[in-house]
Amino acid sequence: MQKQNPLLRIWGWGKDEHGGLIFAIVSALIGVALGMLPYYAAAQIIIGMLSGERSLSLYLPWLGLGLAGYAARTLLYNMALSVSHKATFSILKTIRQRILEKLPKLPLGTVMDMQSGKMKQIIVDQVDGMETTLAHLFPELTANIGGPVLIIIYLFVLDWRMALLSLVTIPVGMVFMMSVMGNYSRDYEGAVKTTQEMLKDAPIVILDEATAYIDPENEAVIQKAIAKLVQGKTVIVIAHRLSTIKDADQIVVVKDGKIEAVGKHEELRNACPLYESMWQAHIGAKDGDVA
Repeated sequence: MQKQNPLLRIWGWGKDEHGGLIFAIVSALIGVALGMLPYYAAAQIIIGMLSGERSLSLYLPWLGLGLAGYAARTLLYNMALSVSHKATFSILKTIRQRILEKLPKLPLGTVMDMQSGKMKQIIVDQVDGMETTLAHLFPELTANIGGPVLIIIYLFVLDWRMALLSLVTIPVGMVFMMSVMGNYSRDYEGAVKTTQEMLKDAPIVILDEATAYIDPENEAVIQKAIAKLVQGKTVIVIAHRLSTIKDADQIVVVKDGKIEAVGKHEELRNACPLYESMWQAHIGAKDGDVA
């Protein structure tokens, strides 16, 4: 079976909102076109000033046209964003409903092995992460593409030589951006290497809630990276997420500033009721379930 483009799949899920999304695209395009009026009006005013015209009556219509074009562009752009957001929220609702419809059909073992945080990340966080792309992609992408295209067309109407000359700036701009991003990449790589060298020189590494505010997916990635960096070192980890320390050589359970118990993960689960209750609360397991 051929893999479908994610955007096309989402577009299919939002079939009831196609009208709203198309309206948002058309509104953005019209807004971009009307947004060119202030520039055209400014050009006419400059031409009048260069020709020595002093009559205010000559400039007022152009000022009014420029102001009207700016107001119309702002209104249509905001309208496009409003409509696209409403359509997006409806699409996200449909996606969540489809996920919840599929959840009871999953194998029981898959559901039991999946942590509550991972399930929440899929149903809430990952679906919410689509909002920015969907709500802004259609109107803003349309405006960002439509604006330069209209400018090039207008330049060709004025003078084809000027239009061709303006096109030369595109590859120049691309080269400049590649140069800037290349420098950024080298600077970032240098910062990472510096951090690695700092860790290499430290025989003892202390990690205080290093993944406290990280989602479960990225937490796993960070844990793997940290594991490579601290090989051969003494690592002291302070954490409330017990999954981050369950493989530690020794775990110290502290309650009210006093040491409650010391041992490995399985030892503490059997010998320390406090640790066991914390572990059950962490994984969201019910009484009698196998962790």
